Amino acid sequence: MYYSAASYDDRRRAQRLKAKLTAHYELKAENKYANALTQDISEGGIRMLSDGFIPRLSKVAVQINLTPRKLIELNGEIKWSQRVAYSNYYQTGLEFRDVSPDIKRSISEYVAARG
Repeated sequence: MYYSAASYDDRRRAQRLKAKLTAHYELKAENKYANALTQDISEGGIRMLSDGFIPRLSKVAVQINLTPRKLIELNGEIKWSQRVAYSNYYQTGLEFRDVSPDIKRSISEYVAARG
């Protein structure tokens, strides 16, 4: 029997779009605020670039400017974080939690229009 190993991107639940968007986040447990730049976005989460390490499973509130006139606010959980080689930056995967239908639609429309 033949089995095909699907690539990681093929197993994703939502279409992911490479996008450099301004993000502002709060680490809820530490009441710490910082800025980041998204690397990609989907209905399910974002990959972002920041200048600080964020521990796995941290609860985060994030604001993302989809467009100059469209700011969305979401909550999520950090799934992974790793240092970018030869830099002082970290890439971090954030999975959204309890996303409202309006926010989900805004992200979906943003991804579809640019994908």
